[in-house]
Amino acid sequence: MSTRIGKNYRVLIAPETTYGVAASGSFTELPDTIEFSQVVNAINVSAKTGTLQKQSFETLEGTSVANVTMNGNFSPSHSVVLDMAMFDTSSPRTIQSSQPTSSYSYTIYRVYTDDEKLDYVAGCTAESLNITGNSGEVVQYNLTLRGKSITKEAASGSITGLTLSSCAPGVEPFLFANVTADMLDTNITAINSFDLGLVNGFQGDAEIYQNSSTKNLEILTSVDATLNFSWNYDKDNDAEVYDNLLSTSLVDNDINLVATSGTFAIKTNGKYTEYTVPDPDNGVFVSSAVVEILSDCDNSTEGLTITTS
Repeated sequence: MSTRIGKNYRVLIAPETTYGVAASGSFTELPDTIEFSQVVNAINVSAKTGTLQKQSFETLEGTSVANVTMNGNFSPSHSVVLDMAMFDTSSPRTIQSSQPTSSYSYTIYRVYTDDEKLDYVAGCTAESLNITGNSGEVVQYNLTLRGKSITKEAASGSITGLTLSSCAPGVEPFLFANVTADMLDTNITAINSFDLGLVNGFQGDAEIYQNSSTKNLEILTSVDATLNFSWNYDKDNDAEVYDNLLSTSLVDNDINLVATSGTFAIKTNGKYTEYTVPDPDNGVFVSSAVVEILSDCDNSTEGLTITTS
């Protein structure tokens, strides 16, 4: 019996020049965790027997999609994650104001280090990205994508230019202890946690699949972004959150992820939509807020800007 033991693989990512065709050449290698799954949607036919037990002809194979989840420690080496999630490959990255015109699909490879075999999903587009940080921990990310098809246990030599480094790539993660923050209009600089969420919306399945059982390249129709963060209650400044709950003006909150090999400066503008009243049972009052990230009508004030350096 042949088995797979442990996390004996690397993750390689490459942008596609043709949608759904496995990319080759320009790879980014990461030591992260990745999960693949194939979902096939069933078609129920009208010709049914009406008996207690369903018959095989009553259900047919319909459309399919490959789901991909990537997660791990977030680092300066993960700028490709921002490329995929924000449809923008150059710094400073911003939320797209219109449909991207350049190619924005990727092939995600899981290459096993023990026998030079690989699994991969072609035609990947990013659905959501979460970047989270908590006191005393490493900053983490979680990226979900959906692809056109999965190929299992292929030979790594079948992909042009695909090579692994002899050792896992050295990735220096962002530590929450090194995060700098500028919140509530510069009044709060020490935070306990944050969660930046980005969700991409696409057209409906009828427009994605059309007359095909596998999906076509999605059209980006919306981007929703939120920032959640918590801090020790500040009796002099917490009232400002109340003043800005769904106000007509945008409020800026900035977080810098800092490592010796690079910095990701996350600048947000938006409106406070939620404010959690501190709970005295914690011993110390802790406040938390949710910000809906928004830009103004002419994009002179961007909702989200991430500058990598």
